[in-house]
This record gives sequence, structure tokens and C-alpha cells, in this order.
Amino acid sequence: PVGLCVRVCDGRQRVRQSALPLGVVLPLPPSLHRMEPGEYEALVARAKTNTAAEIELLQSMRVHKIRQPELVVLHGGRLISGSQRKLGGELWTVMEQVFFAAIELGLDGWRDYCLKQLSNQFPSSVRVERLKGVHAESCEKWADARKIYQKILADKPEDTVTHKRLIALNKQRGKIPEAIEEINKYLETFS
Repeated sequence: PVGLCVRVCDGRQRVRQSALPLGVVLPLPPSLHRMEPGEYEALVARAKTNTAAEIELLQSMRVHKIRQPELVVLHGGRLISGSQRKLGGELWTVMEQVFFAAIELGLDGWRDYCLKQLSNQFPSSVRVERLKGVHAESCEKWADARKIYQKILADKPEDTVTHKRLIALNKQRGKIPEAIEEINKYLETFS
């Protein structure tokens, strides 16, 4: 069987469906290996003038869990604004990455734009519904966020990420007893 689905596993890409025979293991691009000292800084420097390097930078930031929201909005925003076709299948991942960076920086325009685009592309996605909850949190609409998370959990009680969002929501609001209650529910469900 052939298709286009690739996933990263154990530090290597495993092709589930591809033009290649099933089970073929490809090496990861250099940007996704463990970074050497100075390698990240060099990638940031290259990203200033090179679209491919911008894509590689954002990918590396996701893989290595590097949180620099200013760089994400700068490079991701530039790619979303002018090079969407070059992003290919990465477009929606970069859109989500920019969404979270915009929330962290308080850039409401980018936040709203990314959420609208993701909602239009994936209207029935649980992941996008969760992003709507994060959006409500960023607008300090706590009750709306809680309703969104509770609706997701009513439909999909095994959704660990949404459980964690609900715990975080209670904690950031200073509702420690509610947060503890949610943590206990989480532990009962998933331990």
C-alpha cells in the first residue's frame, strides 16, 4: 500500500504509508537530531534569509521543545503570510505553533487569525476545540473555557490533554481544591 503518512518514532522516521514499501526506516533530517552547541544559533541565523531554514527552525523548536515565542511569531508569521505553499503539510502545524506563541506574547491578531484558519480547515476536530478553550483562557473567559473542556471530556473522557488543561485552568484561577479534585479524577482514570 502507498500513501503519504510519516511519523517520528525512536529518533527515526517510520513510514507507515508512503511511496516506499511499508516499514522502511529513513534517517531524520539533521535539524531533528540532538543539537550540538552552536547548532541552534546557526539555524536561527540562517532562518533570517532562507525560507527552508525558517521551516527547519520551527520544526527543530517543536522537536527540541525550545520555547522562544518571539522567533516563532517572526518566522512562522512570515511563512504563513507569504510562503504557505512552501510549508506544504507543515502549514497547519506551524499555524498551531504560531497560535500558542501569539497567546504567550499577547498578540491577539495572530492568535485570532490562526484559530480562525484552523477552525475553518478542521471544523470538527477535538484538537481545534481544545484550542478554542485555550483561546477562551487567554481572553480570561474562564467559564467558557471550562464549558469547552467539559464538553470535550463528555464526548471523549480518555482525552488526557484536555484533563490537564482543566487542571491548569483551576490552578491558574487559584481554585486549588477544584484543581486537586481534577487531579484525583485524572489519576483514577489513567493510573
